[in-house]
Amino acid sequence: MKKKFRPDWDVCDVLAQTEKPDIFILTHFYGLISDVRKSKAFCDKHNALFVEDAAHVILPFGEIGLASHFVLYSPHKFFAISQGALCIMRSSVNDYIEKNKVRYIEFESIRTLLGSGYYPFFKWLIRQVIKNLTRNFYDFFLYFKKIPPYELDGAHQPMPTTTYMHPFAKKLLFLEQKKIPMYIEHRKKCAKVWEKIIVKRKIKMEHVFNTDENETPYVAVFNSVNNEAKIIYNELTKNKWPATSWPDLPPEVRKDEKLHASTIHFRNNMIIFPVNQSLKIKELLKKYGSPNK
Repeated sequence: MKKKFRPDWDVCDVLAQTEKPDIFILTHFYGLISDVRKSKAFCDKHNALFVEDAAHVILPFGEIGLASHFVLYSPHKFFAISQGALCIMRSSVNDYIEKNKVRYIEFESIRTLLGSGYYPFFKWLIRQVIKNLTRNFYDFFLYFKKIPPYELDGAHQPMPTTTYMHPFAKKLLFLEQKKIPMYIEHRKKCAKVWEKIIVKRKIKMEHVFNTDENETPYVAVFNSVNNEAKIIYNELTKNKWPATSWPDLPPEVRKDEKLHASTIHFRNNMIIFPVNQSLKIKELLKKYGSPNK
């Protein structure tokens, strides 16, 4: 991976020569659109299925979802719903199946592997109610929560054991649709506010973003200018800033530091700030904008 989370095509070609890819997954990290056209060309060259991971994309725009065989979305990352993901299968899948003489995998077979049933919606709802009723206590608890080390990559989560989205979660998602334009505007404003705060506080980091006005940030991503991300992270978290690192770099990447040098370098120089809808912009400026904070 290179700057702005785009694939390192030289490394991809080396890996493809070692072992022919059956599936290529392009991730639009943190809402930033990646190299869709080059990915399509790479997949055509190696006759691989092209999957787009758009879990950090609130709404498709530009070339997202137009050239791939499958597109994955994760609305529960953006909206107040218990869980839920979308897998869009494009018509080009039929052409791939015909060309390569492969067969569909029946959904029943997938469900046998993953499990069945619904996610416990009402359990999630009760947790949300309790969380909102005890907001002050919850914030107090978070204040004393142990901050993970910058270098720590989080443990990968197990596969889900439920394959159905709960009907009530679907209803909540339907209700959230009308709020999407407002959420998009708020996220963009939050990202700009964090940039304004970083500049004002003279923290040596640059904002990582593209110029496409249709991009909606999943989080605000900053890159350390002088390779001092760990020092900056420790200082910010010590002062209770909501800063995080990239927490889930795959262990396979860590094992081959030479091949994945650019990815590891970027991970080790990145700091992330939240831009979710619950944040109040005035409070952000008041709490973190002053040099004395």
